[in-house]
Amino acid sequence: MILYDPNGNAHAPFSSHHWQAWRFHEPGGGFVLKVIGFCVVDSPGYSGYLRAVPEQSYNRNLLLLEKVIIPPAGTVLPSPSPHTLEIRYEDRSDGHHTHVQIVSDFVTLPIRDVYPA
Repeated sequence: MILYDPNGNAHAPFSSHHWQAWRFHEPGGGFVLKVIGFCVVDSPGYSGYLRAVPEQSYNRNLLLLEKVIIPPAGTVLPSPSPHTLEIRYEDRSDGHHTHVQIVSDFVTLPIRDVYPA
């Protein structure tokens, strides 16, 4: 993934790590799918999130997500120390996905089931 700022300047890809995915089983039925990871950026002020890829895989068990990083407004100077963003995705699920793929990072991870206590 390459990020372009509002002026069209390209930035290097940001490293991501510690991706995890859970399917929370709600009392009375229904599921909530949550995917969380962390992204290291070079300056403060960035934000980001995961979104579902419009054209999903032929594999119905695999949910394709892409990482979106939003640069801060205005001129930003690199910081001497990196900053870490939490990147999230949350959606109601019908429970049929078993894996999530972060296509921008080439990462595929299993979805862990979490049941109410």
